[in-house]
Amino acid sequence: MKAHTSRDVEAALEDCRLCQAPSQLLHSHVIPRLMYRQMGRLAPGTPIRFDSLEGRSRPGHLKEYMLCSRCEGQFSAHETVAAHFLADLNQVQIRAREREIRRSSLDYANLKLFFLSVLWRCAVARDPITRMVELGPRLSKLTALLRADDPGKQEQFAVCLRLLDESPMARNAVLTVPVPMRDASRRGYAMVGYGVEVSWVSDRRGVSHKSAPWILKEDGTWLIEVIPGSRSVPWRQAVTKAHEHDRRTLS
Repeated sequence: MKAHTSRDVEAALEDCRLCQAPSQLLHSHVIPRLMYRQMGRLAPGTPIRFDSLEGRSRPGHLKEYMLCSRCEGQFSAHETVAAHFLADLNQVQIRAREREIRRSSLDYANLKLFFLSVLWRCAVARDPITRMVELGPRLSKLTALLRADDPGKQEQFAVCLRLLDESPMARNAVLTVPVPMRDASRRGYAMVGYGVEVSWVSDRRGVSHKSAPWILKEDGTWLIEVIPGSRSVPWRQAVTKAHEHDRRTLS
């Protein structure tokens, strides 16, 4: 077997999509693994879905060679904090008719950077299933924040979170890639995963008066709304189509 030369190794290097340094890239999750937790008690073998407005779907995790080991490690530190936060949030007893949850003393920097990294990964991914995330000139600003490990001000790429209740619509959801949202209170992207709807206010006009109370605050507080799955933006737009396909398949 022919031995690899230094020229072969050098040719295999690619630029990390975050720091731009030539590296042997890792096979990274586009959407972090922790977001794949099932929203309800699903039958064994229920597939993970990535859905767009056109109803495209695919089982399994979405991965690409995109990050060097240093940048992957940086993102992993944020994921550790986010995993504990989301696990705690999902312990809330939804059936107690609680319609909003207030959290305080949160790690603003790591939580914000985690959610920003999810949007960024989808924006730079080459898989066509993430093609709806199109940040334009704002992508360079998001990249600069992540490269500097800077969460930015609370209004910069503001993050809102809504916990999905155990309605039939929410119970059967697993995960969707971000889809565009355009409503009176939020303009940007939203996705579903780990029993929550995450939305990023990426529009250049900024955070509206209606969405301002619900964004992650720099003081470590977060007011989180509890909603039925049927009110979730990406759920309405994407996952319903997958269920229609399931019903046609099973009939």
